[in-house]
Amino acid sequence: MAAPPAGHHTAKIARFDTKIESMRYAPGSAARGAAKAGHHHGYESAAKAESSNVREVDGPLGVGEVDRARAWARQLAASMTRAAS
Repeated sequence: MAAPPAGHHTAKIARFDTKIESMRYAPGSAARGAAKAGHHHGYESAAKAESSNVREVDGPLGVGEVDRARAWARQLAASMTRAAS
């Protein structure tokens, strides 16, 4: 993925990643890394990074994760709508 353009931006970013339930230790969060890169290039975060659990590398999502992801997306959309008005 190419780095976003540097400078101040009015657009905000939202980040999410997946974590494998069966792994005892994961080396980090892709969402946190994306947040750092975005901040470095002048983007603000629209929401806290979110992680969803998957059962294995190829999925499926863990129990309750679809509902959690939908709730996060609704909250994100609502916050963006409030910010735009």
